Amino acid sequence: TFALLSAFAHNAYADNAARVSTLQNDFQQDNQSVLLAENTAIENNTDNLSGSLQEDGNTPVPETATSANATELESITVKGQRKIAPVERYQKTISRKQIEMKSQGNGDIGSLLRSMPNVQFDHSYRQSTTPGEIAPAQISISGAQPYQNLITVDGMSISSKLDPATISTNQWNIPPGQTQSMDIDVELLDEITVMDSAISAKYGGFSGGVVDTKFKRPEVPFAFKISRKYTNGNVDKGFPKSLTKYHLSDDPEERLAFLNSYDKSKQPEFEKHITQMTVESQVNDQLGLIGSFNLTQSNIPLRMHDDTYKDKDWASPIDPSSSATAGKDQKRQKLNAMIKAYYDVSDDLGFEASYTYAPNYSREYLVGSQDNQFYDNEHGGHMFNFKTKWNNDWGKLTNTFGVQSTKDEVKTHGYDKVRYWSTSDSKFWSNWASWVREGGHAPSRQDQLTFSNRLEQEFNPFKWGNTEHTILAGGEVSYSKAKLGYTSDFLLGLKSSRAMTKEQQALCKQTDMAWCDPAITYDPRKFDKFDDDKVKKMDWLNPVTGQNQELQYWPYGQYFKSVTMYSGGDKIKVNDKQLALYLEDTIKTPLGKDNKYGELTVRPGVRWDYNSYVSKHSIAPRFFMDYALPWSSEDKSFSTHLSAGYNRYYGSNFYSYALNDGKNLLTTDIYRSDPNITWDSVLKENRECEPYEREKDADGNWVYWHYKNGKRVEGEDTNCVKHAQNATRWDKIKMPYADEFMFGISQDIGPITGSLKYIRRNGKDEVVKVYSDQVGPNGEKRGPLDGYSDTRYTYFTNAGKSKSNIIALNLKNTRPLKFKGIKNNFSLALDWTNTKRNKASYNDYFSSSDYEEPFIIYEDKLMHRSQRPAENFTKPYTVKLEANHEWEMLGGTWKLNNFLNFQSGYKKAVTNSKWNKTGQEFGLPQDTVSVYQVKSIPSYLTWDMKLGAEYQVHGKNKLFFNFDIYNVTNKRYTTTASVNTNTDVVTTTYGTGRQFWLECGYKFR
Repeated sequence: TFALLSAFAHNAYADNAARVSTLQNDFQQDNQSVLLAENTAIENNTDNLSGSLQEDGNTPVPETATSANATELESITVKGQRKIAPVERYQKTISRKQIEMKSQGNGDIGSLLRSMPNVQFDHSYRQSTTPGEIAPAQISISGAQPYQNLITVDGMSISSKLDPATISTNQWNIPPGQTQSMDIDVELLDEITVMDSAISAKYGGFSGGVVDTKFKRPEVPFAFKISRKYTNGNVDKGFPKSLTKYHLSDDPEERLAFLNSYDKSKQPEFEKHITQMTVESQVNDQLGLIGSFNLTQSNIPLRMHDDTYKDKDWASPIDPSSSATAGKDQKRQKLNAMIKAYYDVSDDLGFEASYTYAPNYSREYLVGSQDNQFYDNEHGGHMFNFKTKWNNDWGKLTNTFGVQSTKDEVKTHGYDKVRYWSTSDSKFWSNWASWVREGGHAPSRQDQLTFSNRLEQEFNPFKWGNTEHTILAGGEVSYSKAKLGYTSDFLLGLKSSRAMTKEQQALCKQTDMAWCDPAITYDPRKFDKFDDDKVKKMDWLNPVTGQNQELQYWPYGQYFKSVTMYSGGDKIKVNDKQLALYLEDTIKTPLGKDNKYGELTVRPGVRWDYNSYVSKHSIAPRFFMDYALPWSSEDKSFSTHLSAGYNRYYGSNFYSYALNDGKNLLTTDIYRSDPNITWDSVLKENRECEPYEREKDADGNWVYWHYKNGKRVEGEDTNCVKHAQNATRWDKIKMPYADEFMFGISQDIGPITGSLKYIRRNGKDEVVKVYSDQVGPNGEKRGPLDGYSDTRYTYFTNAGKSKSNIIALNLKNTRPLKFKGIKNNFSLALDWTNTKRNKASYNDYFSSSDYEEPFIIYEDKLMHRSQRPAENFTKPYTVKLEANHEWEMLGGTWKLNNFLNFQSGYKKAVTNSKWNKTGQEFGLPQDTVSVYQVKSIPSYLTWDMKLGAEYQVHGKNKLFFNFDIYNVTNKRYTTTASVNTNTDVVTTTYGTGRQFWLECGYKFR
């Protein structure tokens, strides 16, 4: 019987998936078999099973029944684990059982990795000012940027290539992106594996880490699950009306501004709901189906207007009505709908297919705008995956075909143009940032359609001399089509309004006055320079300050002298064909008879990639070796492994570079001299503006002139257009990459396993933006282009670089430690990270100072810019302790998860141009040396907890409850700091206080 069980387990574990089988035999009590009791591990010394079967969630537990009478034992279900490969000792896997045990928060993949070593989070993660957001957490692995991670679902990448570094709508002309093309909810997943070093050649298109996930599979004849989660927050209310505790600044003015917030970066109130439903059916031994539906919603009430202008010097006599009380709810929503089916034709041939629809959106109204003006940011889309598995004479062949269609889009509502007016007798509904606003972000959209196919053969192990070889060979081919464009023509008048003359006021009244305003205009900002004899002044009693102040006004109104037109219909397109081939061999060599001197495992590999758009190919060597010390083969409960590796990883995201660079071609700047000249008439004439120059006169005022027909003409050229140009030469752009050196030791002692490793990552040829009028595509200096485009055009270059040193320790038990009926599992992760980077992302601009002024002052020390420590995603030290407990009590099953998270302090650099010094002070040729002052962010320790219970209510049906508590002790800790460039005051932001999540659900079987 034992031999039969072993043979069955071998077949079950060979394809790295737990299979279910029923053994129906007449067992005799005097047999030498092992009858498995519930929750008892199989201990097997053969090579087919590694040590004992784990019950910590990484490995399914044997579930069976036992009886004193052998004939009553109808079936035994065995679930096991294949032998762990040496490299997998340095990977971390979260099983379905562990997913259910952990606090899931908003349900995104990143938030579930908080206990993983060598995974760093954005410093603004779980910030007390924005608890209503549901966007996926931004994570860094091995010191790389978040967008350089590869995230896969069932073998298909969901890492965004559109614009993953632009995650907010701070830019007018492009939709924001996300690091994930689809925000997959963890409720759909069966397993998550994190790889941060020594990554197989089968993975490409990243220079950070790999997060490999798998969708759930049906396991029972029929099951249905539904649940509901809820949390909320209100800074004015206490528990239980507010399930979230806020930590805010002690400054009364800052607290008041937060309470009266009109800005999504300050959210004094929110409410979240998460609905989850899953239906599964294992129809028979060959066919299974599963479907899941998840909906996450967040509602964030904010004010529509900024009324802080009332106590500023630039207040106006025009008091916007209802600005103090008017409000509108911002909304966030994420939907996941997935259906998956598998069909096993035979033991050797099987098919698997899944379809996922995962859109998400955020609705944001436009602060300071008139009436009901808002926009939606929409992301995500569709994914189809079809997989074929064939166990052939040579091994196992797997073919994965996928189609993915995703988008990032801004949809506008209530406006079709943007105009920033000065406050006037007719433009008085707001005074946001000293402007009256109409409209907001441009209606834009970027899409990606990808067809991919990966064919992979894992050959059966074979002997060659004294070595055993397991060869993995495969190839990938994909075709992607990406595009960026504007969904309609759109005009942007951003702070380009100018005062009119009396004659121009008369001309304005002859138009529809869409782009001019003849009413009296107030200009407390002194934005425009008027002749003193023309500016009108008045004494005005500010009703808020109670003080008389002098107020400027202009009797002839204002008009827009220039606008930027975004052309709808036209699109920037990228068609890309990618090809990859990879080959690696896992070679095992026993050293001495019966491994007397241990066992050596070497895994050499190589990956070749080709990208057609940039016409670049790359060769990435991968090498990993492991030495198992002699006693490792003698005693499975005590083994020691020494490991080392060198690997090269090539990054991705060229669509982002191309689309962002190309979008300039869709814009045209239009200049006019009078308000009665239409934009269309200037466009029709299509005369290119003559470059203008400027200099300061004796009084310090700017004087402008341009040349027309060789003659100097005062002022800027007008009634003309300026077309943008494309700048990047793609044949000069190199593929960014990272070289990795890794050393590690892994130790098993009974039920405890641990690993300690050192990782060094050198990032090279990373892509950054530079101003085109200062630096050329290869870093060469350039002279200024002209007055119209001195900051408009940009290049992308390979000027970025980074360096990371990481030490990571991980300890855990491999099977439950039982105490008085309680099953206990523990994991401890410690890491030390030191990352230096000369840029935060590819959206960072390099200016001439980065080339001509390479030295800076950081913490009172002179250093090269590239040596400046990275600030985000890099806490120097972290300690993460997680404990899971499970027991029977009061007729139900109870589960408890505790997570202690220590994050060391770090240094946050803040800078102000007023602090800069000259290079001569340090004997340097550069004109300016930027000074960075350092704010020390203190370390902190937080404690999160999840308590859950399940009760059978009818047959196998179960009613369950979960109670999550984040930051149990309500610890007040600092997340980041910023500087006010006007006052030089450094302010801090805190993490979210104690927060409760409530969940109730029902499982039907």
